[in-house]
Amino acid sequence: MKINPLIIFFLDKLMTKSEKPFLDSFEKPDNPLFSFDVPYVENPKERQHFDLYRADPERRRNVLLIDIHGGGYIHGWRRNNYPFAQVFRDEGYDVICGDYRFVKKKDKTDIRTEVEDLVAMLNCIKAKEEELGLKDRAWALTGDSAGGHFALLLGEILCDEELKKTWGVDANLSKPKAVLINCPAYDFKIMTEGRFTRGGLRRMFGDIVFDKELFDKLDPKKNLPSLQCPLFFTSCRNDGLKENYFSLEADCEKLGIEHEKLFLESEDKKVGHVHNVIDVSLPESKQVNQAMLDFLGKKA
Repeated sequence: MKINPLIIFFLDKLMTKSEKPFLDSFEKPDNPLFSFDVPYVENPKERQHFDLYRADPERRRNVLLIDIHGGGYIHGWRRNNYPFAQVFRDEGYDVICGDYRFVKKKDKTDIRTEVEDLVAMLNCIKAKEEELGLKDRAWALTGDSAGGHFALLLGEILCDEELKKTWGVDANLSKPKAVLINCPAYDFKIMTEGRFTRGGLRRMFGDIVFDKELFDKLDPKKNLPSLQCPLFFTSCRNDGLKENYFSLEADCEKLGIEHEKLFLESEDKKVGHVHNVIDVSLPESKQVNQAMLDFLGKKA
């Protein structure tokens, strides 16, 4: 059965229900090192904000990690990733968790809108780096699922001067020290061919999915040759997007891109799609997150 708009509707409802306990219990930490609801555009919409977690000064490293949450382009919230962000903050990394507007027909938004939002966020962070206490920080990018798509694409853009101009990226932004992605959406051909009805494609990606030239500009696989920084990626046996992992692995080998990878063979159902973000306490999640920390420590 192909994925249609009704299936996506119920998937959205299911994801909303699953995160409700966290939303109900969330309280902003009373800590001067935390900055919440920072707008990254003028007159921001609800999803055009980020939160900044500065590491404790005595442990702080000279690296800012920017984390982009997943949610299938239609869902998610930056604060779902706080436990994951805390893993890195505990090791001395400043972390930003950012949001972006979702694909919605009534709002005339699509996945290009999401990338434009994230580019605006990067430009804002650069413009406010002194105000935010981030001056002279090196940058790294991370993301999970759809957020892995965006983190990798942004890394590709930041490594290519022509792509930076195309997307309106601040010319003073340098390429990231590293990109680290979990269970990423990477290969649009794998993700879309034969899996969706036409209406399902439109609901998931927006009308841009039917414009091949524009859609290709958003495909991390098509833009991978532009990447000029170290890449870490992970997946597992129970990851519904694991085919993307193997496609990315093959392309990195073919293109000679510096990379490290981790694939978990565990049959435990808890060790599934973005398990290391959903439940950082699992032994396998600790394994993945420690591998990411080790990689970041070496490359950044």
